[in-house]
Amino acid sequence: YIGSTSASSINNGTLNLNGTSTIYNFYNFTINTTTYFLNNNLEISSATTTIYTSSTTAITLNNLTVDSGGTVTHPNNTAAENYIINLNLTGNLIVNSGGKIVADYLGYSGASAVAYRNSGSSGYGVSPGSGGVYVQWAIATGGGGGGHTNNGEDGYAGSYFGEFGTGGAGGSNTYDSSFQPIRPGSGGGGGAGGYSANASGGAGGKGGGAIKLIVAGTLTNSGTISANGNVGGNGIAGVLGENPGAGGGGGAGGAIWIEANEITGSGSINAVGGNGGSGYYGTADA
Repeated sequence: YIGSTSASSINNGTLNLNGTSTIYNFYNFTINTTTYFLNNNLEISSATTTIYTSSTTAITLNNLTVDSGGTVTHPNNTAAENYIINLNLTGNLIVNSGGKIVADYLGYSGASAVAYRNSGSSGYGVSPGSGGVYVQWAIATGGGGGGHTNNGEDGYAGSYFGEFGTGGAGGSNTYDSSFQPIRPGSGGGGGAGGYSANASGGAGGKGGGAIKLIVAGTLTNSGTISANGNVGGNGIAGVLGENPGAGGGGGAGGAIWIEANEITGSGSINAVGGNGGSGYYGTADA
C-alpha cells in the first residue's frame, strides 16, 4: 500500500512523494518497472515517509534519495517487535544534508511513571530495565537502563542514615547480533516515587528502533541515520520540595545494519542508548 496526503508526481521515472506518505509491506512487495511506476527510483523531499516491513522481508528499490527535509522512518513499536526499516537497494542510496533515515525512540516502550510512595515497574522488551524501589520516606531509587547487545546499567541505589535501597536492575538478557543487528532496543525501568505528595517517579525511556540497509552500490550519507534510545524521565519533587521521585532508566539504542559496496559522506550514523532521568538514575546500553 502506498499513499500520500498531497499530490505526488512521477518525473523522468522518479516518484516524488510530497505529502506524508506510507509504504506498507509485510510480504515480498517490490517497487519496480513491472508494477506501479516507470522505474524503481524513489525520491523523498520535504516529506515524512513511513516505510515498514518485517525483519525477514525487504522492500527492493533501485536508487533512493532522501533530500533535505525528507525523512524515512517506521512506526512505533511498543510491547512487541512489529516494525523496522528494511531496504534492499540494487543501486545507490543518497541521504543529502538535512535528510534523515531515523528510528529514534521507536523500539520497545519504557515503563510508565508512577505516583509517590510507589516502586517503579519494568520496561518492555527482551532485556528491559527493572523499576526502582520505594523504601521509606527518604529513599526512592532509580530505574534500570534497558539492554540490547550489552547490559543496561543499574539504577542508582540510595541510602539514608543506614537505610539502603536497591536500584532497578539494568536489562541483562542480551540479545541480537553485534555485527548484523536487526531488533529494536528494550525500554528502561521506571523510577520509584518519593515520599511527598506529587513526588512521582520518572518514566523509563523508549528503546531505539531498527534499520537495515543493503546497498549494492554506494551509500552517500551527508545527513542522519540513527536509531537512538530515549532518555529516562526525571523524578518530580513533591509538595514540600524535597524527597523527589527517582529518575527512570534510559532506553537502549536500537539496531543499524548497513552493507554497501562503498560508504561516503560526512553524515552521522548512531544507535546510542539514552541517559537516565535526573533524581537517581540508570543509564541504558548504547
